[in-house]
Amino acid sequence: MTFLDLLGLTRVDVLWFSLGGMVAQVMALKRPALLRRIILTGTGPEGGVGVAMDRPELLEVFVDQKMAMSEKLVKLFFATTETSQSAGRRFVQQLAWRTEDKDTPTTAEAAGAQLAAMGAWAKSGGEPYADLKKITQPVLVTNGNNDTMIPTSIRSLSASIFPMRSSSSTPTLVTEHCFSTLAHSPVMCPSSSIAK
Repeated sequence: MTFLDLLGLTRVDVLWFSLGGMVAQVMALKRPALLRRIILTGTGPEGGVGVAMDRPELLEVFVDQKMAMSEKLVKLFFATTETSQSAGRRFVQQLAWRTEDKDTPTTAEAAGAQLAAMGAWAKSGGEPYADLKKITQPVLVTNGNNDTMIPTSIRSLSASIFPMRSSSSTPTLVTEHCFSTLAHSPVMCPSSSIAK
């Protein structure tokens, strides 16, 4: 929110992915006037079952020392079809294209902090999803129909939390629908630049 304030933006539409989708939900509660429309993809609601990253099917991949990080990305974020696996391999190749001004690699400490944050997000206190029911902006919730990282069932639950909002899944794809075209970065646009 400070970043948007520094840019002088007072009303924005946001597309946030994964942990960023969780941040967007908090932003909508803390500064509702700042967000006009929200797109949440590959993310889940606070207290959502399966949002934490400690599920056995994920831990198996996370701790596999023999599996290259590129293989882990393809396994976790792309379906098992040849089309999807091919898209995953292209995505991994694109990660290597940048040779200058690269981001600092994530440290084990930062990864641990992210996992802890997602674990805390999964443990909601009080009435389940009560805060999210207060979000009044139009919300589009999307993900693949067989998402490994954030279960597809979370999308349906999220859609029910945001009444009168939209929900969609991309057939046969996991979070490929996002990774094929977007990085792990939020997209923020002044609301005046978005078609109404």
